[in-house]
Amino acid sequence: MPVSRGREIAALALIVIMVLGSLTLWLAVPLAWLWGASRVHQSLDPSFGSYLAIGIGIPATMLVLFMLLRRVDAVHSQLTGAHVDERPVPPPWRRSMRDERNMHAPTSALDIILVATAIAAGLVLLIWFAFFAGSPLPQ
Repeated sequence: MPVSRGREIAALALIVIMVLGSLTLWLAVPLAWLWGASRVHQSLDPSFGSYLAIGIGIPATMLVLFMLLRRVDAVHSQLTGAHVDERPVPPPWRRSMRDERNMHAPTSALDIILVATAIAAGLVLLIWFAFFAGSPLPQ
């Protein structure tokens, strides 16, 4: 089935939305929660409430954003006709050694984007830590 020019542009726009959402997931959400917790608690002494807010807030916000990204991915799959097979695939450690060897979970555009942006976010964190963070040791 040929894809029209409008569908191609819409699919590309959804890819851009998924890339920006994934970068937000890996970089902006943790930084925003850390910044917000540092602004709420003005003392230099650590507070259990701040740690609790960060410990619950970051995963909860990431989960909500991930669910929104999954919806965008579903729209992208419908738009491009790349329907992902929804049959559950057991993880490798739960399969028999005598099972079929070609049992791979289907890969969507969002799966690839999430992995690529997670690697990019890890590299950004590594570069920041190695070159820009400074030393915590007293001089």
